Amino acid sequence: MESKNILEKISDVFMFRISSPEELDTEKVPYYTPGSITWGIMLRTAIMVIISVIGIGIYGGNKIAYSFLILIWIIAIYPGFRQFQEYYKNLEKITEETMCGSCRHFDETSQLCKIYDEHITKDYLPCQGENWELKDIEN
Repeated sequence: MESKNILEKISDVFMFRISSPEELDTEKVPYYTPGSITWGIMLRTAIMVIISVIGIGIYGGNKIAYSFLILIWIIAIYPGFRQFQEYYKNLEKITEETMCGSCRHFDETSQLCKIYDEHITKDYLPCQGENWELKDIEN
């Protein structure tokens, strides 16, 4: 059980996550944000490109370059893709389960209330419904 916990911690560091959702106080801060996911993808890709250049320099040839492209997909891009899926699933849940999802001040791209400039979570509504205004139906 302890080794699984260590592997999860290493994964959190590599994926640029603070901690697991259970450990994080998710009352006011969302676990996934588009910026952190994109940053993680870019940094993992940069690390893999550097390793690829070094590997191609050492081993030479184009055959190994293709394997590095596959590794970039497995290590850098696919985990980010999975995190974006998790982010949109969580965003959909917040939109459906909270009053803020139908408010015109709700910014879906950052899970933010535009008036209070605070993140919205399932358990935390910045205005407590006092400044709620219905979104335009056409938008």
